[in-house]
Amino acid sequence: MTTWDRVKVNDIHEYPLELDMSPYLDKSEEAQALKQNPDLVNYELKAVVIHKGGPYGGHYHAYIRDDLKEGVWNLQLPE
Repeated sequence: MTTWDRVKVNDIHEYPLELDMSPYLDKSEEAQALKQNPDLVNYELKAVVIHKGGPYGGHYHAYIRDDLKEGVWNLQLPE
């Protein structure tokens, strides 16, 4: 039964840090040729977005991997 009501999903989801998408390619020759280059089918998790709140509002938080080590994460607000 579809009610079109908004529903907040609070389940825990786990994702691998690295994901090989080659098993999910279609069977065409072009798609299968991509398997020869791992850079085209392997992905790294770079960020996660989390929503805190209900289905009609809330806040989003993003956690992003700082691969280049350029972030300043210890900012102090002036007193």
